[in-house]
Amino acid sequence: MFSSIIQVMMGLLAVYHLGIGVVSVSSIHWTAKVTGRLYAIRVKEDPQLSYAIKMLGLYALTLGGLYAYAASHLVSARPIVVAAIFLQMMRGAFRLIFWKHVTGAFEISPTRNATFAILILMGAALLAFCLLAGGA
Repeated sequence: MFSSIIQVMMGLLAVYHLGIGVVSVSSIHWTAKVTGRLYAIRVKEDPQLSYAIKMLGLYALTLGGLYAYAASHLVSARPIVVAAIFLQMMRGAFRLIFWKHVTGAFEISPTRNATFAILILMGAALLAFCLLAGGA
């Protein structure tokens, strides 16, 4: 049961990262639309940001590939799951620690920011619990 939960969660993380990676590498315009819908942020399109987002998209594609591998090879990919837990914990924590910056820079409400942070942290906690309970 715990292995199945880890596989599903890693699979969802893989799909998300592969999807956002493809969009980010392909088009700043579509990246702005997708991130606007997902996170209610406004991306200002300019050449520097466009290039930076493409490079971040490559990271997302790489992570997505690693997460997809982990979803299908749990035992040998345990370190990838641990890395995913760490990354998600840091993402959630940074949203809380730097909440003023996040809410100001991306023009989102503190409540929305905190909600996303809590969801990210809950996902990381569930992954960690399942891993420690013998899921991989």
